[in-house]
Amino acid sequence: MGHHSHRKAYQDLQRHIDKLPATMPDTPRTRAILRMLFTPEEAALVSRLPLKPRSSWVIARHLGENPETLKLRLDKLADRGLILDVYNEKKDRTYYCIAPPVVGFVEFSLMRVRDDIDQKTLSHTYEEFFEKDRIFGEQLFGGDTKIGRAIVHEDQLEPDDVSELLTYDRASAIVDEAHALAVGICYCRHKAEHLDHACDAPQRNCLSLNRGAEYVIRHHHAERIDKVEAQELLVQAREHGLVHIADNVKRRVTYICNCCGCCCGQLQAINRYGMEGAVKTSAYMADIDSDKCTGCGRCARKCPVQAIEIRPLPPHIKRKARMYSKIDERVCLG
Repeated sequence: MGHHSHRKAYQDLQRHIDKLPATMPDTPRTRAILRMLFTPEEAALVSRLPLKPRSSWVIARHLGENPETLKLRLDKLADRGLILDVYNEKKDRTYYCIAPPVVGFVEFSLMRVRDDIDQKTLSHTYEEFFEKDRIFGEQLFGGDTKIGRAIVHEDQLEPDDVSELLTYDRASAIVDEAHALAVGICYCRHKAEHLDHACDAPQRNCLSLNRGAEYVIRHHHAERIDKVEAQELLVQAREHGLVHIADNVKRRVTYICNCCGCCCGQLQAINRYGMEGAVKTSAYMADIDSDKCTGCGRCARKCPVQAIEIRPLPPHIKRKARMYSKIDERVCLG
């Protein structure tokens, strides 16, 4: 009887998550992930939480539970990244709701080193989930409105071009305008480390900004930093050839990921699954200087989304180098 009720709790939770824009398909991998993150009692509670933030008093009345006891349970779930809470400073009141998988409890589970979760087993289950349950990625990255947008590397532009960049197209300006900043562990590279194929790019460079920073700091998913350190992390990311990917908004940016093509989930949607346009491109496009190109292939190896192809030069073109680089503008993120 207990086993049946546990199974129903996770089934109800999956169905509740299915009401969100970022859903999780009903598969063995989904159920395994939910079992690793939620106890049966937690799954039963979260499956009954509202989709939009409500106070603990309203939720308690709806569930027929003691408001004070329920608030303690909700606060613990929020600290573990399993639900979302929104604090209203003017009213001194916290509102709670179910968290989406992405951006939500999936990332929070690996944004810091934790001993309350078997992060290695969870990482392997995530990998199997993304590999076999393709509908999740297709729903997440295949829509008309993209979750993330690439931001051009400012140091690769001519001075006149930099001066013409709008604020929301400059990572340095976005950081300068932020009222709060935090840095955490990159979920993607942390997962890759547990899968034994991590790259040499730094993990501690996942930036949160503004209300996003306040949230992850409050729940200990990340640590507060100042603007100087945030700018240094952006420079470090560019030196490693990482892609700045921010949430696809013009104002009140909440994160800037610094992504590699080998580990990042958003870039892997392009590289592994051929989902062109999974990330909104920057305001620029890469360009090849044909007079300098020797066809060595270094740019193609460096490109994080495999947008550069090395081709043989046509016989009628007389040049010492017999190969040249060609950019696929459908894929290039600029």
